[in-house]
Amino acid sequence: MKGVYFHKASRRWMACIWRNGKNEYIGKYETEVEAERAALKARTEKARRKPSTLTNPFEVSHAQG
Repeated sequence: MKGVYFHKASRRWMACIWRNGKNEYIGKYETEVEAERAALKARTEKARRKPSTLTNPFEVSHAQG
């Protein structure tokens, strides 16, 4: 899975994600599954916080031409 790596020195699985152009460390976990869950959760939270490009997404333009 993207963002999950085995850290040889600590013999644990590490989770990281890209945020704001930087690699953000999430944590080290005993199992690969735990690291995958943490990375997925962090990516999901990141997507929720992403600001909309629209000023008001519910605003509809009714321009008459």
